[in-house]
Amino acid sequence: MATREQGVDRAATSGVPAGGTAEAARRDQLVAELTELHPALRRLFEVKLDRAQRALWGPLTVHQLEALLVLTRGSVTMGELCEELDISESAGTALCDRLVGRGLVERCSDPQDRRVVRLQMSGQAKGMVEAFAEVKRRQMARALSVLETADLEELVGILRRLVARSELADHQRGRGGAGRANERPGVEGKEEP
Repeated sequence: MATREQGVDRAATSGVPAGGTAEAARRDQLVAELTELHPALRRLFEVKLDRAQRALWGPLTVHQLEALLVLTRGSVTMGELCEELDISESAGTALCDRLVGRGLVERCSDPQDRRVVRLQMSGQAKGMVEAFAEVKRRQMARALSVLETADLEELVGILRRLVARSELADHQRGRGGAGRANERPGVEGKEEP
């Protein structure tokens, strides 16, 4: 975590124009603090499986379980899956090959365009995914249990706005992604400005 002095030094060297506003300097300091918090936040919300859970899912990795969780919303193309997981298409293909080999994912033709291959979760995977989603939800609840309900509501509202605006910007740049925040399990279908 940055000390106040480090934050002031960062504000002085951050590109805030000489004579810039105090608000601009404060925003820069807050961005620097968030940047420093990012690794800890990622670890806080990362799914960790204990021995019993690893035994339940066998050789499946958390990344493979996350891919299956994406498929609970319906079939997707390889590109859509890779975008959602933030992985390369070659990594996505290898991941899906392993899931197909285990009988957890099926490749099927798109009814509108037979050249397009879609991925869908097999019936065999549904129970595994439901159990994984519950583990993920419990771990998230434990991590957030330190917050009062009002603080959690405020955090969720801020994160919804951030995701919605980020996805809107991606969409405007032609990268797609708009609207996915409202399709995630456990996220109410509220539209944000």
